[in-house]
Amino acid sequence: MSAVLSRLRSLRRRGERRRVSLHNALRLCRCPGRHHPFSLDRIRLHFCSFSPGGVGMFLIVAPLSVLYNWRDELDTWGYFRVTILHGNKKDNELIRVKQRKCEIALTTYETLRLCLDELNSLEWSAVIVDEAHRIKNPKARVTEVMKALKCNVRIGLTGTILQNNMKELWCVMDWKNKDKVLLFSFSTKLLDVLQQYCMASGLDYRRLDGSTKSEERIKIVKEFNSTQDVNICLVSTMAGGLGLNFVGANVVVLFDPTWNPANDLQAIDSLESLTVKNPKVQNHRQKMHVSMQ
Repeated sequence: MSAVLSRLRSLRRRGERRRVSLHNALRLCRCPGRHHPFSLDRIRLHFCSFSPGGVGMFLIVAPLSVLYNWRDELDTWGYFRVTILHGNKKDNELIRVKQRKCEIALTTYETLRLCLDELNSLEWSAVIVDEAHRIKNPKARVTEVMKALKCNVRIGLTGTILQNNMKELWCVMDWKNKDKVLLFSFSTKLLDVLQQYCMASGLDYRRLDGSTKSEERIKIVKEFNSTQDVNICLVSTMAGGLGLNFVGANVVVLFDPTWNPANDLQAIDSLESLTVKNPKVQNHRQKMHVSMQ
């Protein structure tokens, strides 16, 4: 029976890698909820895409209240070897992780703090953080620990990324490897607010809207793609997506979606071609009454 299950698991992984190859242009997925089966299905695609030669090793950090729910969902939908680094058995399970006898390690924020050095000694294909809004305070210990965690690919899941102010939003975004952020907004008034925040925070930013001349647009795109000091580019949804090639972005935020989906789709069209050139691009869409995906 174990041989049959092993064979089925191998075939399933091969199928997932095939799905990834067919869906590279469709990475901008929006899931109904991060613990919904469809969400786990998409996460499984990400696992395969980050380890094209086979499933690598992934770390999921989550609150204790949902830790075992993650395990149950992954056991049901993921077909992965999962271990939990928490409680009295965490030392034994950590040995299994170091021996690469598991594919996904689940742990809590507190256990991560206690075992940070040991976890940093391992090579993770990606780190997924549930309730990423917990790292909104740049001076909090949990934020310091999360930023000290070594990993090339970081994915944050949250339904309330913006709670009090823009400083918190930037702290969460900044956790994604000092990401270069491309932020779309339909409201230029909101862009004014974001621009003031960038200026007050000393961020090197660029802005592109309907009043930006053609020559200046080309200059802005080139500076964003080639200048490491430029952290963020603020773009009007109505002005973006018109042949602009922001290949330097690795986080894209539709911060202020329009009531007409066609306007957002115009921007998304350019982003889908962007993900083909940079597969690690992450897309987030701010939903006023639901969540941020």
